Amino acid sequence: LLYELQEPINVGADKISGCPYGGPIAAISQSSVAMREAGAAADEEESATLTIFSSSGARLAETVLRQQFRVVGLGWTADERLVVVHEEGTVAVYDLFGRVVFSFLLLPISQHLKVLEAVVWP
Repeated sequence: LLYELQEPINVGADKISGCPYGGPIAAISQSSVAMREAGAAADEEESATLTIFSSSGARLAETVLRQQFRVVGLGWTADERLVVVHEEGTVAVYDLFGRVVFSFLLLPISQHLKVLEAVVWP
């Protein structure tokens, strides 16, 4: 080990992504009980926790994501912005402090279309 982490990172989180070149680390933990499954009510409010750590494990930000759909992918851009993709096609871009910089839709709003997986290239 180069150094001890200042705060333990939950590597058991649903999604985890490290920024290239030793940058920050993001972890998203989603409630498995509240996940939207076939037959679940569409108006249930889901939540997931986004935590951003420095490369030394210091917590930079923690925010609750309110959502109806699960996160299918996340990754960092070359300029250290976190891209989070939800299964209904919403994409949110966050800064290092967990603030939304901008968001957009990949798909038209539909109950029949879903994103199954997403990969972010820096």
